[in-house]
Amino acid sequence: MTDFFSSTGSTRQTLLAIALLAILAWLVYADTLNASFIYDDTNHILTNPYIRMNAITSESVARVFKGELSSRPLASLSFAVNYYMHGYDVRGYHAVNLIIHLLTALLVFLIARSTLELCGMGGTPAPLLAAALWLVNPVHTQSVIYTVQRMNSLATLFYLLALFCYIRARLKAGSGNARIRRMLFYGLCLVAGLLGLAAKEIAATLPVMLFLYEWYFFQDLNRAWLKKRLPWIGLAVLLVAGLAFFYLGADPLDKILASYRKHDFTPAQRLLTEPAVVIYYISLLIYPHPGRLALIYDFPVFSSPAAPLAALAGILGLAALALAGVRLSKKQRLLSFAIFWFLGNLVIESSIFGLALVFEHRTYLPSVFPFIALTALALKPLRRRVIPMTVICLLILVCGYWTYQRNRVWNDAVDFWQDNVAKAPRDTTVHNNLGQALLVAGKTSQAEAHFQQALAIAPDSDHYNNLGLSMMKTGDLDRAIAFFDKALVFSPHDANTHFNLGTAWFQKRDMDRAREHLQLAARFAPDPVLALNNLATVLVIQKKYDNAVTALTRLAEWRPESATVYYNLACAHALGKDREAAVKALKKAVSLGYDRWNHIATDPDLNNIHETDYFKYLTGVNAVGQTATGQ
Repeated sequence: MTDFFSSTGSTRQTLLAIALLAILAWLVYADTLNASFIYDDTNHILTNPYIRMNAITSESVARVFKGELSSRPLASLSFAVNYYMHGYDVRGYHAVNLIIHLLTALLVFLIARSTLELCGMGGTPAPLLAAALWLVNPVHTQSVIYTVQRMNSLATLFYLLALFCYIRARLKAGSGNARIRRMLFYGLCLVAGLLGLAAKEIAATLPVMLFLYEWYFFQDLNRAWLKKRLPWIGLAVLLVAGLAFFYLGADPLDKILASYRKHDFTPAQRLLTEPAVVIYYISLLIYPHPGRLALIYDFPVFSSPAAPLAALAGILGLAALALAGVRLSKKQRLLSFAIFWFLGNLVIESSIFGLALVFEHRTYLPSVFPFIALTALALKPLRRRVIPMTVICLLILVCGYWTYQRNRVWNDAVDFWQDNVAKAPRDTTVHNNLGQALLVAGKTSQAEAHFQQALAIAPDSDHYNNLGLSMMKTGDLDRAIAFFDKALVFSPHDANTHFNLGTAWFQKRDMDRAREHLQLAARFAPDPVLALNNLATVLVIQKKYDNAVTALTRLAEWRPESATVYYNLACAHALGKDREAAVKALKKAVSLGYDRWNHIATDPDLNNIHETDYFKYLTGVNAVGQTATGQ
């Protein structure tokens, strides 16, 4: 039994541990493969033109690294590969997220096994139990099921891989083949760290954590060694600072302050609130009942340390935790390191940067060593291990069941947002997103009620915009246009609102106003495809064929792989009596696989294509409009 849990155990035994983790992951997460895209998945995946990779070429790969996710290129590339393999079939995205979660749990197991042996606590089932507890904790469902949070889980995977490679390098001897393997592991550590950083900025703390791990577990907290390595400490700090300047630019203060523009709290208020948030994270990890979990939290913002007292309690609690880390360093080295690991890996997302106050996925990486340390300490006594092992196994079962329950909520967008509304009834975002989900489900009157609730809490362009969409669903175009006009008062350059106004006026057959708003939508939209598509339709109806060709030519630049776009371009050229250009566009459409129209390519009289044909095939899916999405 002892040999099974030692780092010298056979490959077969290690594979058995992997199999157990895989079975556990499948049991609690298999039911989530069909969970729909939600919230920021819309902006970063569904409407993100940069991840739509239809061919693996240098140009298409380079395009992936542009746009809003340009600072997280590895995560963006992974979404692009998903799109290349199966488009927007959500099952593929969830399958990749689940594999990442399983591989990360495996690294938790391997790191725990090596670390416990360095602490003289090897030969117990603690590594496997810690990995299992971490894997099934319901708090981590957000990092696994919320598709876009692959950025977080992927960064954690490579962060832990870098740490594991560092540990393996340090355990190798210094001569012969072993020395070569040691250098190889150091190289892999560097590569993994860079990949983690390319997935999400949280990996910037890695150099400090590697140094801290070295001091705790290889140098036994030797202060003389630490004093001699002060230049290396300075180098690690400078490296982290350099990474910060790389992401923040030449004027970091201005960029930090700019990140607060979309929030209703100040930097000072965030700094006062985050200590209480960190304490709340700890409580979630200890008691992760599904009833306590949500995507959006209605967490109070604190304006002073003493009002309310919760702010002061959070600050004192965080200070006490840090002090405990110092005091425990000699007698409980592993627990001390776990405390500083937890706090250190929350520094980026729980400090000065203008991010949302609370998100469960931020505990994903910080919680790794607390699970290892607490599980190992529970099993530390040489005798009477049966009781703590039984308790831990029961905790794994309970947490696994809670995770399964939480996953069922994630499976349906309406259920998910109803659950969140019940937990944060004063938050406009959850009402807005529940309204959107109900609108998609065809429950228009219920959707309107939640949009009105969001509007009553805080007037905003998104709420007016979505009320307009609900009116369009019922056919009340006049009220829809009135709501869209009110939305423009708040956000005059909002592309979605202009698109929806263009669509509404199009349905009222007022082509001049439809053209005006669709042109503005095409100008303001980061991805103007739908606006250009519908604008071309309006221009053809108005017999402005040259302008339609211009719009479709621009559209082809955004969708060079679309045979339909080139067929529509051919129609516009034909209606404008430019036979040569029409033939060229049709041949391009056929070369891209537009088999339905192969017979047209050989038709000598392209002028037989009429406006009605063009109108029929161009309008497509854009009859209703675009929903505003929560950010």
